[in-house]
Amino acid sequence: MSGEHDDLEISLKPADDMLLSQAQDFIIIVDDDVHQQMNSYAQTDLSRELAGVILGHYEQQGSKVIIKVIAAIEARDAERQRASVKLTHESWAYINQVKDKMFPDLKIVGWFHTHPGFGIFLSEFDRFIHKNFFNLPWQVAFVIDPVAHKEGFFCWEGKEIKPCSFVVEEIGYNNGGYLLPGYSSEAGSDNKPSPADMYLDKVDAAGTGGGRWWQAIIGLVLIFGLTLGSYNVGIKQGQRMHVEPPSPEPAAATAAVVKNEIPVEVIYKHKVRKGDNLWEISEMYYGTGFRYREIAHHNYLLPDYIIQPGQILIIPNVEEDKP
Repeated sequence: MSGEHDDLEISLKPADDMLLSQAQDFIIIVDDDVHQQMNSYAQTDLSRELAGVILGHYEQQGSKVIIKVIAAIEARDAERQRASVKLTHESWAYINQVKDKMFPDLKIVGWFHTHPGFGIFLSEFDRFIHKNFFNLPWQVAFVIDPVAHKEGFFCWEGKEIKPCSFVVEEIGYNNGGYLLPGYSSEAGSDNKPSPADMYLDKVDAAGTGGGRWWQAIIGLVLIFGLTLGSYNVGIKQGQRMHVEPPSPEPAAATAAVVKNEIPVEVIYKHKVRKGDNLWEISEMYYGTGFRYREIAHHNYLLPDYIIQPGQILIIPNVEEDKP
């Protein structure tokens, strides 16, 4: 998977990553259109997490790194759970195809995913993904809670991942004509292909010379959708919005376990204490230690199963009357 990810990186201009890693001040500018599309996409499924990648370009000005987010691609065929999401080989293959055909000059500047009802933070799950697939100094993570209508960015600060602020502006790129699901009633519904699918199919069938008609059709669909105002999350054209970094969730004074009620299924978050091990944690939640591998797999733990005090573990598929 990492090899496919490396192939996606196409540099716009040379940059000194050593200097970037020393920069402490990130300025993130998100195009108004792609910001609305990501929020509309987040509303399409409130029961499981959704994900995708964000594209744009970056530059360094002194100690500041300016990142412009002007496009986004959904992660199709991702392994989506109520409290986690994993980008598969199939997800990267689709992202790679769309990027090569529609965004050849943009860089993947990070990723986005949803936390429906969980708030704005990066779990151990999320940090594993960010550290392994989005570990360049200028790559960021965008988290959306479509239930609480909250959102936030996270940036690299040395070897740490910290919350950071961002600004929404009208850049006018219009996501390059690519429409995320939820943008309009025509995209991804009633078994109809999205404009991106039609574009890719046309290019595959006729080569690069015959795609101009489909580009015109995509442009008309986009203009039609904007005219009707088919989606709106409160940002008007030309309006600038500044969003402060998310505040850390207040920690409970004594509780080591936080319970999140979700319809049909109960998911627990367990805060590891000194002396804990996966076998005992499995016994606590499932009544048997033999399900420790399920906890390890769900949290992407390495085969040594090492956990540290203070670490947050997601405990899936817990019966209502446990622990």
